[in-house]
This record gives sequence, structure tokens and C-alpha cells, in this order.
Amino acid sequence: MSRILVLIVTWLVVASPVLALNVGDPAPDFSGTSIDGEKVSLSGMKGKIVVLKLATTWCPTCKEQMQELQKAGDFLSAHEIPVVEIFFQESANVVRKYLKKHAGKVKPIAMTDEGDIFGAYNVYLIPRLLVIDKEGQVARDGGVMDAANMQILIEHLLER
Repeated sequence: MSRILVLIVTWLVVASPVLALNVGDPAPDFSGTSIDGEKVSLSGMKGKIVVLKLATTWCPTCKEQMQELQKAGDFLSAHEIPVVEIFFQESANVVRKYLKKHAGKVKPIAMTDEGDIFGAYNVYLIPRLLVIDKEGQVARDGGVMDAANMQILIEHLLER
């Protein structure tokens, strides 16, 4: 990575913390086709809590977040929480191979970015894990989240 790019990314992270979505903001809608050919949209999941992971297959921290999702797998399944994983600058075949190796209990709805999601979510760092409440509002937007804290947050949202 060039020094200029490192400086720009560092400036974005340090000087511009407002780039992430705020809790309570409406999550930008997206639509597209999963790598399995399924039509997917956030608005189509309204009424459900949704875990949204923005990632790539080559990112070590993205793999760490996948491990945390797997730890929470039984909880997520029991509460019918969809996990949508959107991969940036990846082909469907690469994503399939990645998921075959890394997915376990959690089988995410996997999509490749079709151009609008990257801009709508102002993606500047990966991974990003968002938890979106039943009304389509952001309940959490940030980096890696461990399984225990994810479960606590989702339990709180289920009680509302």
C-alpha cells in the first residue's frame, strides 16, 4: 500500500469518525441478488432484526468477525436473525469458496457489491458490522463485535 493511501486512510479514521452511521439513523436500503440467485433487499426484511457485515474474503479481521458470528450461530438461528454479508470487489465464485471454508452454523445471505451499497454505507474500512432493528434503524455500526456483546444487543432489541 502506498504511503499516500496509508495517510489518507489514517486521516479518515482519526479525523472523520462521523463517516459511520449513528444509532437511530435509518439504515440505507439496498437490493441485489445473492450469490445463490436470491433477490435480497433490506426493506424486504423489515420487521426482523438484521446483522449486516460488510467485508472482503482476503481481510484477516473479516475472518475474525466471521468466527464471532459462528460463535453466535445457535442464538442467531434460534431467533431467526438473518445475517447478510456483502463482499466488496469480489466475484461470486471467490465468495462461494470463502464461505465453503469459513461458514459453519451461520450461513449468511452472501452478496457481492453491485455499486450502490458501497456508497450508501460510506464504506471506508472493513469489516463493518451493523445490527439493524425491526424498524430498519441502525442499532450498532462499527468494527468487529464479539459474540457475547452481539447477543446482549440483540436480546435487548428483541425485548422492545
